Amino acid sequence: MITMDNIIQPDRLYDHFGDTPKPNLTEVYYGEYRCSGSGSNLFGRSLWIHRLIDTEAQPFISTHFIEGDAWLISPS
Repeated sequence: MITMDNIIQPDRLYDHFGDTPKPNLTEVYYGEYRCSGSGSNLFGRSLWIHRLIDTEAQPFISTHFIEGDAWLISPS
């Protein structure tokens, strides 16, 4: 099993393209799905992170979401 390591900095999910870090809540949706490991604890992390349930994550866990059928090579 792959886990989220403790290298996650809880307060660092910001828009770093500007001069000063600031939450960019209008353009980015931070969603996590089935994360585990020492970095997955939400304590002290940003309030706009969303833990997705199966039905919420479903649209994002296929190649259809990124139009992958057009550019990803089949593993077979």
